[in-house]
Amino acid sequence: MNSQVELIRMLPILRVAGLALLAGCGGNTGSSSPAPPPPPLPPLSVTGMDVSPSSVALEPSGVQQFTATVSPSGVNQTVTWSLSGTGCTGESCGTIDATGKYTAPAAGAAVPFFAWVTAVAAANTDWSRSAAVTVSVPTSDNVKLSGRYAVLIRGSVPDEAPQVALVGSFVADGNGNLYAGEGYMSAGISTTGPQRLALANGSYSVGSDNHGTMTLDFVRSDNSHFSINAWFALDSLSPAGVAAHGSLIVPVLGSGTGFLVRQDPEAFSTAAINGDYAFGLMGLGDSFDQENVALGRFTAAGGSLSAGRIDLVGCGISDQPQSDRPFTGTYSVDASGRGGGVATLDISGGSNPLNVVFYVVSSSEMLWMEGRGGTAGTALQQSGGPFSASSLDGAAVFGTANTTAVNIAVSVGEVWFDGRGGLTGTSDGDQFADEPISGTYSVDSNGLGRGVISEVKGPRLNLFYLVSPNKGFIISGNGSFEFGTFEPQTGGPFSDTSFSGNYVFGTTPFSPLDLPHTTGIVSADGVRSFTGLLTGTYSVAPNGRATLSPNMVYYFVSPSKAVGLGSSGNLNVIER
Repeated sequence: MNSQVELIRMLPILRVAGLALLAGCGGNTGSSSPAPPPPPLPPLSVTGMDVSPSSVALEPSGVQQFTATVSPSGVNQTVTWSLSGTGCTGESCGTIDATGKYTAPAAGAAVPFFAWVTAVAAANTDWSRSAAVTVSVPTSDNVKLSGRYAVLIRGSVPDEAPQVALVGSFVADGNGNLYAGEGYMSAGISTTGPQRLALANGSYSVGSDNHGTMTLDFVRSDNSHFSINAWFALDSLSPAGVAAHGSLIVPVLGSGTGFLVRQDPEAFSTAAINGDYAFGLMGLGDSFDQENVALGRFTAAGGSLSAGRIDLVGCGISDQPQSDRPFTGTYSVDASGRGGGVATLDISGGSNPLNVVFYVVSSSEMLWMEGRGGTAGTALQQSGGPFSASSLDGAAVFGTANTTAVNIAVSVGEVWFDGRGGLTGTSDGDQFADEPISGTYSVDSNGLGRGVISEVKGPRLNLFYLVSPNKGFIISGNGSFEFGTFEPQTGGPFSDTSFSGNYVFGTTPFSPLDLPHTTGIVSADGVRSFTGLLTGTYSVAPNGRATLSPNMVYYFVSPSKAVGLGSSGNLNVIER
């Protein structure tokens, strides 16, 4: 009896032991401890940082939300915000909260002043980025020039450099001040690379007629100064009265000419430059009678260039024309918040890459400069591809010019493409007037937009790269290369009433530099007279060809724009 009681008392112990025994089955005959946890991953390192927007102009009591992005995306995104200023102290500079929201001081504060909103990364306090804030009360027409602008200028410096090109960026505060600027300048023949410039200070004044003056004082890397005094005329004003574009001339550069265009800070990143682009560059070659000319296209994605094709002469690659050469490459947009960037084109068979500095206007436009001989131009995003002969169908207006110091040549005209490889038209040049054009054209079968023209009669149009249907970069000429563009003609048939209202009149930066350049405002009455910078009479034919006295011929792209020969024989544009 006692033994049975003892057995019953032991059953729970046996059951537990059995469970322990079953749990031990499976080949692990000894006791074991759980595996140690894996070591923690090392923290990600900060590789970059941006603050958006990079610059802003506000009135008193204005509010702007700033955002900071720390790279890579997996790193701690926390930042600390701070505020400093020039011409203000403490709360007279405004306030910034923990989320990056800036509030300008109320009316009555001393204005204008400049402030810097700075974000410091919590993951690595050595990383910081700042955005520029201007607080002012617009009191004049200066508000028409407000925001961040990119600029391209070509000219010459007497007794110093036969050709100079400059691309850069600056902020106009709407109250006559320019700041937060920088740029690159290439000068001379066969220079090895562009010079970096920083804007020391700048100012401007806009008149009621949208014509104005501007002073930019740049500092070179050796601390020497390079000043630009420009006259400009503004067009494409927004409903708020702010200009998107302007034409300018620069007396300090001899016959310097160029343009400025408002930038989109949302495109200031490598990732924003994405897709297919066509480009065109021109400048002086290794002697006064040679040129650097390059036309091409590429696909941009994530900092890499692919499917590149280029036709060029000079540019440090070859003194002889190089046709349809493939290339790959790289590009990047810096983190300064000013839209600057660099690109390298590794051209097949070339001993040297083609190195480019650029400024972003938007995700679809960049201002490019190669370092030799003041060689500059634009890159535009392609659309409407893949391209074929049918991509050219209808009327287009072109303007081309060369850049040598000898054998100056300029041509303008209208071409009709039939969509099947045939073309006709009419053209005017410095040596001919109202001459017919006829011939054929073809577009490469790869769909990338490269094409050639074979003329029977005309100004020797011969090579193009399409940006979109009926629009692209083009080269004409034989011994010398005339570089230019063409674009679709709309709004016809035309008449004298097509030329009506106020237009900005300006010489393009791709004109011969040894001819006088002009910029200003022209007002046409829609009948037969125009006044302003120039005064005279005009007559417009149904195809858009217009004669303006004295000695000018223009072809209307639309009632808002025309391309033509100025009275000095230069390549000009009138636009509103």
